[in-house]
Amino acid sequence: MNLDLPPSTEEVLREQAFALGMSLEEFTVKTLTEMAKTATPVSKPHRDHKTWMNDVREWSESHPDTSHFVDDSRDSIYEDRGL
Repeated sequence: MNLDLPPSTEEVLREQAFALGMSLEEFTVKTLTEMAKTATPVSKPHRDHKTWMNDVREWSESHPDTSHFVDDSRDSIYEDRGL
């Protein structure tokens, strides 16, 4: 891996490495490795709408059809709430 750092950032890292008796590369690898150990996993990027719709359609089609009447009206769902 190659890093293109601003000169000011590289200088700070070089000074830190020197203070610890390490090379710039050793210090950078050690620092990044320690950070990676405690990093919070990044969530997956959001899928585009078309991919999401295909996934929903596939999920929906994976369920068997209902062969009997199902009353899924708002009135039947909330009938015990007096709404």
